[in-house]
Amino acid sequence: MDAVLYDRDPPWAWLSLNRPEVHNAFDVTLRDGLFQALATAEADPAIQAVCIMGRGPSFGTGGDLREFSLDPEPWRNKRVRRERDVWARLLHHRCLTVALVHGHVAGSGLELALYCGLRLAAPDSRWLLPETGVGLIPGAGGTQLLPRLTRPGRALGMMLLGEPITGARAHHWGLAQALIEPDRARAPMRAPGRAWLERHVAPLLRPVADRGSGAAPEAAPALLRLGRLMRAGLDMPLPQALELESLAAGFA
Repeated sequence: MDAVLYDRDPPWAWLSLNRPEVHNAFDVTLRDGLFQALATAEADPAIQAVCIMGRGPSFGTGGDLREFSLDPEPWRNKRVRRERDVWARLLHHRCLTVALVHGHVAGSGLELALYCGLRLAAPDSRWLLPETGVGLIPGAGGTQLLPRLTRPGRALGMMLLGEPITGARAHHWGLAQALIEPDRARAPMRAPGRAWLERHVAPLLRPVADRGSGAAPEAAPALLRLGRLMRAGLDMPLPQALELESLAAGFA
């Protein structure tokens, strides 16, 4: 069984985490599958947006402790993570990235969603970073991404206390851009999530999609560059960030 399912429907690629029996906990097979799926989407000029979701009761619950805690050679996991860095691939991905989250969104599952440009959430989803409860710190970007997306005090509270917030609160805090009711009779989030994206995001992508599969990556609309531009600017003094914006907008 594939750990990640890939559905190509230009201009969209739909990626489904497919370990529902363990709430999509990350093991090497899921990480490798996600890395490859993201690479496939990036190399396909007809794909302009990537949507990640989880099959089963949860979006994702972090590292699979059954695999990582029992590995007699833990250095191997660190090497694999460096060689197949899902997080860096998401951070610098050519396409617009979207996470449709439901159920538990925990640990590196939450960090995966935080790397995406848009997050759509089920109101009753449970977002948490539980690592401090076992003497660890979030290690896949949570300590840096969370305070950039919401108030630092809120981010620190989530990490220190390890207590969940609901998707509704995540939306109130600005972590989720929209709330989507899951369709519990089918693959959670898929049908209503696609409807929301088709209504709000697809019109912005249509000029690229209409060019067909021969569209070059550089022909992507400005919205595909917005996330990278904003993240780069956050790490610069304001004058340099404004100069970067002028260059990107063609004013300099």
